[in-house]
Amino acid sequence: MGYGAVGLTRGGCGSVPRVGKAYEYCYHACPTDMPEPDYIVINHGANDRGASKEEYLSRYREFLDMVYEKHPSSAVFVLGAFCGWCHEELESFVDNYNAEKGKTAVYINTHGWIPPEPLHPGREGHKFVAEKLIARMRDFLKIEQ
Repeated sequence: MGYGAVGLTRGGCGSVPRVGKAYEYCYHACPTDMPEPDYIVINHGANDRGASKEEYLSRYREFLDMVYEKHPSSAVFVLGAFCGWCHEELESFVDNYNAEKGKTAVYINTHGWIPPEPLHPGREGHKFVAEKLIARMRDFLKIEQ
């Protein structure tokens, strides 16, 4: 799910509300034969830089609760914002969330993978990010290439 300018703390283009308010409406009352996802990758933060870190982490907690409620058997990967905002706090947050809730969300620090500008990388930037992400996910899941 992705909409322009949407974040955990703010709505975005087309009057789409913030993630925690929009998530429950993905597929709402729409039958689907899609299987339960094996993996959920969350990448929020760049659009939340105008909020306080406290609000951001509070909204992250709310969102992770929703994700785990809807998809209890999916592996959840939390990516730090590529721009680096709040990456240290997010790592600690994920560790604390897991300990408190008995979950196994995996934090992946993406700080420094790509330059902060442009905010949205081009084709080569996306390819680079995908390769790094796949490698980190394989390491965690202990999947051989």
